Amino acid sequence: MRSLPLRAKFGLYSALLTTGATVGVLLAMRPILYKHQLAALDQELTDNAAELVRDIEHFKGPAMNFRKPLREELIPVSLRRRYYEIEVPGQESLRSPNLRDVRLTGLEPGLRTMVLFGRNARIGSFRHGYLTIHIGTRLGTLETMQEDMLEVMLKTLPVVAIAVFAGGWWSFAVGVAFPG
Repeated sequence: MRSLPLRAKFGLYSALLTTGATVGVLLAMRPILYKHQLAALDQELTDNAAELVRDIEHFKGPAMNFRKPLREELIPVSLRRRYYEIEVPGQESLRSPNLRDVRLTGLEPGLRTMVLFGRNARIGSFRHGYLTIHIGTRLGTLETMQEDMLEVMLKTLPVVAIAVFAGGWWSFAVGVAFPG
């Protein structure tokens, strides 16, 4: 480092400081952003469960009489791609076809992340009267966004470092050439 000209040292130190600060901010931002995304997904699952309960309660037909099994038509179209299982005491539970052999029965009310079919999924369990509703979705979109953020960070960091080095080199040269 002693053999480098002063303006090269200034540019290098500027680039290292900026790169370190950028890495620190991005590494701190990723978990915060993930937490906010998870909170938004939890609210969406809670809203989905409330919509499902509302549809079941207001449906005229077998849903009003819990001695008859629930039918697939009770599930809103917007929720059919989600994981869901609706438990009614004394009945076979109504389950999402994409759950295959996985059972969500017995989960305590609340929101949790669990592994389904080798992938992370966010599952919410809600009780309403006789009904226990388990509804969830894969976390693939959130995880992909986190990976994309990391990839973008790793790709842009060298460009930022080179630009800051060049700017530091130039600003030092201009500052020394025109003092005061």
